[in-house]
Amino acid sequence: MKVERFERGKLLTNGYVVYDHDGGEAFIIDAGYNPQEYVDYVKSHNLTVKAVLLTHHHYDHSEASPELARMLGVRVKVHKNDYEMLKRKIKDEISMVDTFDDDAVFEADSTRFEIINTKGHTKGGVFFIDRAKNIVFTGDTIFPEEIGLTSLEDGSPEEMSWTCKNIVMNLPDDMVVYPGHCDSTTIGRVKIENPEFKYALKM
Repeated sequence: MKVERFERGKLLTNGYVVYDHDGGEAFIIDAGYNPQEYVDYVKSHNLTVKAVLLTHHHYDHSEASPELARMLGVRVKVHKNDYEMLKRKIKDEISMVDTFDDDAVFEADSTRFEIINTKGHTKGGVFFIDRAKNIVFTGDTIFPEEIGLTSLEDGSPEEMSWTCKNIVMNLPDDMVVYPGHCDSTTIGRVKIENPEFKYALKM
């Protein structure tokens, strides 16, 4: 699997293109900025994008997604619990968006993303997990040394604590984490090195 990271915007937000090989199928995850940049990358690698997937609704992860989806002739996908919040931000562009539930699966070539709803940062925040490839895209739920803010409108410290205890702790230590900000890490390193994660476990 190839994972191309685009770190953009004043918040240094990560967007990703995920694919197996040139000429194959791909997903774009969290396109917040510069849709043309993604289009150029996809064209240069002759990729067929299946969908633009969102880990959550915040603008730095989603703002460019409707335009990008239109340029590529695909749809934006967001968890149903984040749909109304996303609609506030992109308004009429919500026509480019489909919702998914916790049992959704997204497949492109050998990539198979399962969905886990990870409430805490937002109500509809999700992990995209490919268990065969042992990777997870975590959005703003966990980072190498922090966890996502819970003080925003639909955040919840209690739900974030539940997510850390019941979801993150049950993932394999060697699973590679691609977060919404910062560099990649592993679940094991999060468990050992992340002070905010450790605090959430004690709540």
